[in-house]
Amino acid sequence: MKKTRWVNFVWDLAETQLAAISAPRQFRLSLVKAAERRQLQEVIEKSFALDPSWNAALHMIDAQVKSSIAAAFNSESGSWLAL
Repeated sequence: MKKTRWVNFVWDLAETQLAAISAPRQFRLSLVKAAERRQLQEVIEKSFALDPSWNAALHMIDAQVKSSIAAAFNSESGSWLAL
């Protein structure tokens, strides 16, 4: 079985003028703070659980998903972009 390595990256957008982003109506793009980690984790877990193509394999990826979220939120001062 091939192992997948997750790669984290950072964008410094402090001095950048960004155009408005439009997404299809069913999607919402927003900044997520560390304090909202639990809510984000619940949404991600429910998304996997409710998707029939992932549901059967959920027990195999659950720990990886949780550890990836924990690693992403290792800073209390950061913000993350969530779709």
